Amino acid sequence: MDFLSRREHSKKELFNKLSKRVDNLELLNQEIDRLAKDGLQSDERFSEAYIRSQTQAGYGPIKIKMELAQKGISINFLDKKFSELEINWEDEIKELLLRKFPKTKHNFEEEKTKAKAINFLQRRGFDFDLCYRQVKTYS
Repeated sequence: MDFLSRREHSKKELFNKLSKRVDNLELLNQEIDRLAKDGLQSDERFSEAYIRSQTQAGYGPIKIKMELAQKGISINFLDKKFSELEINWEDEIKELLLRKFPKTKHNFEEEKTKAKAINFLQRRGFDFDLCYRQVKTYS
């Protein structure tokens, strides 16, 4: 309960954290399932909170999905959740470009600067085609 009072956790995260502290892993699974049934633990709430926080931090859908998959959330569920949240990734990229590559400091007529910006966005988890279109219109 102490873990859940601080922030949302996925079932897999809870299991990984608590498995080191208990002897009976079957009982631990039952308790985690009971917490989920009682509404104290929710992979859906965890996913939504994680997506929002990572989006605000400037990360793209590819990176967020990969990290959530590592935390035990299914890809099919994530596709549904991303479509429900209706995040405008183009606007997110524009904000990120304005923060990282202010037009006053960087010349977007140079191919080297465009390539740098695209690489930066891809490392943040954005799709290449979307990055390319946004950098092209950013100039």
